[in-house]
Amino acid sequence: MKLTPMAGMLCATMLLTSCVPQYASPPASSDTAQLLMIGKPEYTLATHVYRDAETCAGRQWVSGGVAGPPKWINVTGGHPITISVDVGNSWGTCPAIGTFIPERGKRYVAHAVTEDGIQHCYLAVDEVLASGSTGQPVPVTQRRFRTGLAESSSWCKPDSQR
Repeated sequence: MKLTPMAGMLCATMLLTSCVPQYASPPASSDTAQLLMIGKPEYTLATHVYRDAETCAGRQWVSGGVAGPPKWINVTGGHPITISVDVGNSWGTCPAIGTFIPERGKRYVAHAVTEDGIQHCYLAVDEVLASGSTGQPVPVTQRRFRTGLAESSSWCKPDSQR
């Protein structure tokens, strides 16, 4: 019996979610900001937060696979945070990884922007206004994905700013 590429990718995602811890959202306070990571429904596989914003060490699942659907999380405001939205289809995957500095008390939506199907992608973050609509894009340092030897190894580096 042959698995289609998409079925194999979904199985791999399900297996990996059991090995990576889920993100523990800090309690809401005056020091936190809120973040929602989303993608195109037909493409998004998973979203992650990394404990170390510089090296991307300490990957934690936020949504996707057994971690469930996208949800609002609290993040520490005033400090850089590295996040990713992994997108994919039956032809492959593309991790959109970026670092930004959320401001305390604000709300943000992060999403992968794809080009050429999913051949190229990058992370975009928009501030959410009090009205609920999205406001200005937030500066994001894009990161290039490099496969590490272990979850704790350095495997992403700054690439460009958008």
